[in-house]
Amino acid sequence: LFRSAGGMDRSYLDRNRLSRQRLHQVIDSLSDDSFGQIVHGGWTVVAILAHLGAEDRRIQGWLEDWERQGIRESAALREWEQWAIRTYGENDNDQRLPQWLAADPQSTIREAIAAAESIDAKIETLSPELADALLSTTPFWGSRRQWALDRSIHRHEHLDAIETVLALLDTFRSERGVVIEP
Repeated sequence: LFRSAGGMDRSYLDRNRLSRQRLHQVIDSLSDDSFGQIVHGGWTVVAILAHLGAEDRRIQGWLEDWERQGIRESAALREWEQWAIRTYGENDNDQRLPQWLAADPQSTIREAIAAAESIDAKIETLSPELADALLSTTPFWGSRRQWALDRSIHRHEHLDAIETVLALLDTFRSERGVVIEP
């Protein structure tokens, strides 16, 4: 997935760009009543968009730390390891969900887009050495460790969920003749 005969495969840069375009498209397609729509497990559209922005910002902070300190000795790597342990044990997202559910949709949109643009720009400037070290030094996440570089994986997961629920809701409404007034 991330290696080619000549070394590092940087195709994740294109995937990030395309997923960022998709983020814009999904956001542009949302109506005002979409933001409060439950997608799964109590998560609304606005909560998912807030989560995407927050995670992009968190990972960008780690990338910047790793760039300054080196990944093998970085406090950010230890923080990331501890976060991964907490996330897959006691879920950090669950603690932040109430804040995300209450988020202002327009502010959330601006932040999700800004965070995606910012982390993608950061990833484009990372040295091949740092990218390779990241992929070879973070065994705790296994196959998910590429998420730090390939943000499209995380974006598509959540954008798929939003689009699926909204499409089902549109189908239900059209089959039942339900009209939602703006």
